[in-house]
Amino acid sequence: MWCLRPAVGHRSRRNLAAVITGDISGKSFDAQVQSVGPFTTGDSGKSGNDSGVATSGYPVIVTTTEPVPGDWIGKDVRMVITLSEASSNSLVVPETALSSRSKGTDYVTVSEGKS
Repeated sequence: MWCLRPAVGHRSRRNLAAVITGDISGKSFDAQVQSVGPFTTGDSGKSGNDSGVATSGYPVIVTTTEPVPGDWIGKDVRMVITLSEASSNSLVVPETALSSRSKGTDYVTVSEGKS
């Protein structure tokens, strides 16, 4: 079980594509998000991790397309979850840069010129 940071947890949902990579081996496995649990506060044992390390975040359960080696149990891995993709050029900004209109649309103000 891995945990997403709070900033992205509320946007998470099932069936998102993921890639899990071993920190030491560098070998990668394709995966898919099966569920995202409610935010945990980091109390050891309550977040679902068995490592004894307190971790705050959203618990994420994924399945891999092929079996992960048994020696990965208890080891550090890196997981990248693709939340969305754009098929053309995109402006990527932090969520804090977004503003909302009363009709529910979001916008970003772009300033050009001298600062």
